[in-house]
Amino acid sequence: MGWADLLQDYVQEHQSSSSKSITTVDEEAEMDALTRDYIAEKEKEDERKRHEIGRAKSRTSTSASDGLRIPSFYKRKKKTEDLSEDDLVKKERLAYEASLQFKKHVIDGRAIENLKNALKMVKDREHGGMNMEGEFGSGDISTDDLDYLINTDGETDLTYDEYVKLREVVEPMSPPLNGVLTDEVFAQLHKDGFLVSADSILQYIDKLNGVRQSTVDLLPYDVTGDGYLTEQQLERFLLDKATESRNFTQAFLADYEQFYPVVAHKKIFFFLDPNKRMKVKLTELAASPVMMELKKALPVPRTRIEEAEQDSNWFYQGNTLRLYDEYSALDRDGDGLLSPEELLFFRQGSLNPEFIRGVFERSETFFGSLIDFRTFVDFVLAMENKSSVPALRYFFRILDINSRGYLTTFDLNVFLRWTVDRVKQEGVQMVLEDLIEQIYDLAKPKEELKITVDDLISSGVGATMVQIMIDWRALIAFEYAEKMPSEILPRESGVC
Repeated sequence: MGWADLLQDYVQEHQSSSSKSITTVDEEAEMDALTRDYIAEKEKEDERKRHEIGRAKSRTSTSASDGLRIPSFYKRKKKTEDLSEDDLVKKERLAYEASLQFKKHVIDGRAIENLKNALKMVKDREHGGMNMEGEFGSGDISTDDLDYLINTDGETDLTYDEYVKLREVVEPMSPPLNGVLTDEVFAQLHKDGFLVSADSILQYIDKLNGVRQSTVDLLPYDVTGDGYLTEQQLERFLLDKATESRNFTQAFLADYEQFYPVVAHKKIFFFLDPNKRMKVKLTELAASPVMMELKKALPVPRTRIEEAEQDSNWFYQGNTLRLYDEYSALDRDGDGLLSPEELLFFRQGSLNPEFIRGVFERSETFFGSLIDFRTFVDFVLAMENKSSVPALRYFFRILDINSRGYLTTFDLNVFLRWTVDRVKQEGVQMVLEDLIEQIYDLAKPKEELKITVDDLISSGVGATMVQIMIDWRALIAFEYAEKMPSEILPRESGVC
């Protein structure tokens, strides 16, 4: 039995089922000794891995080719296609034809104009009306009409009968709108008084059309026709769209062709592939907030993204440059891979070594204990989206040392011991046992002294709990949060 299991069994034997008091003074001393022995054994294992890595590197050349400005990171072997080249071409042609068929459902400008005119007619605006053949009269919509129809005060409201009339008027003239204005949509959009605003209808149509257009864009890459996109298929889509967009320079695409698709598709899979099936459902991607962000970075060729949006958009080329530069700076020996010692210098260099060790133990590694650029991007996504459900699940897998499905005093003890010792070096006095009890108070676990990932998510402060376990600077901020909560540790935003 390993040290982790020994300590787990010890903690469970000595915990009271009716109290969150962790241990007595004698038990604290014994737990401290067991924990330190566990960490010492882990450090010996790390040292052994470092020697193995050194021997492996001495037998493997990982230096970049002469003359290349960008070093070549470690590359996985590409999976071979099961299909022959001829079969693949046929599949691609079928996928493209499927996208052309679906394109008929895209709501074009004419359909939108018909909808706006129908809204005007239904509200009995006297500007031409509509004849019995279903064709609009000579009255066009003026600026004043549009202001009337699309106003943020919600003054242009439709009753259910007017909504039904709108549907009856617009569907015969605009096939893409058939089946769109359903009773279910009215139920979703209606407000007090059983009314629905014209503004909400137009916004709904706009969002729906965005999803349909995204589906048309993605369908040609679903060559298997199963409704899913793999990493390789999605990377092809991303690189093709980046090439078409004016927001990406030719120099960037030439130098970072192998990196941009990785950075872009990683965010998509991080949020849409929680079960690690290595594929995402095409329709879910088309309707996701991630796709909306992507479309802002990859607009039609004639438009450019605003400079203010470039800094916050993950899919813009500047973000790939940022991640590449950060990765290169951390890669101190220039071998294209990161060791635990190198990752410790991430950002402010304040992360818990026990957490960094866990990152490597839960990740695909090379030469025993090294991560590549792809794994680094996953790490950054979790660190920059701590309040999101995918990030909390990412952290939980690391904090759950023995993969039991819940955190106990043992897990908290292992991670918090280092952060408490570290903040003491900054003159901040803390008691480890008190901090562990605070964690339980924040988590409010359904089962006493067992914090599940669902507890972490439902607590609303999961990111705070994670931060104080993995980052000593965050622990100092947490300590002073009661005095200056708005300045030191702002409340978390809602989880995604």
